[in-house]
Amino acid sequence: MAKRVSDEERERIIAEFATGQSCNQIARKFGRASGTISRIARDAGHRFAQSNASRARDLKAVYDDERRAKLKLMHADLAEWLMTKAREPAKLMKIGGKDNVYTEVDIDVPTFQDQRDISTAVGNYMRTINQMDQAETGRGDLGILDIIFQQIESEADEYVADAG
Repeated sequence: MAKRVSDEERERIIAEFATGQSCNQIARKFGRASGTISRIARDAGHRFAQSNASRARDLKAVYDDERRAKLKLMHADLAEWLMTKAREPAKLMKIGGKDNVYTEVDIDVPTFQDQRDISTAVGNYMRTINQMDQAETGRGDLGILDIIFQQIESEADEYVADAG
């Protein structure tokens, strides 16, 4: 039968938990069974596997947050870029006719169809940003959408001023 763990040895074992070693590593160091070390850890409120899983979850959450933030900014930049393209001069290119003739025509703004396609793309970018924001429920960060809506409002005001 194994000898009992003294109070002094128990304190040394508990101190080893802070080093980040595994249960088996500590057991080998003290010449004890891993079940003994695990029981001491449980009594002391330390959990080996949960601690590592918790750290991994925290690191993954940080990585996911950073990745989502980058994607949201990329989507916002693309939406803003597309919004400016909806009001810039454009070039129509056409190949056709019985002789397959290539023609180009410069126009002041894109065609209605192209503006509608641009609006659809901007809406898709915004919807994606909104879905990413919803994935962060409870964090209260809808700032990127506010920036986009401010941009849309200023573009709309600019468009109305130019038209009027």
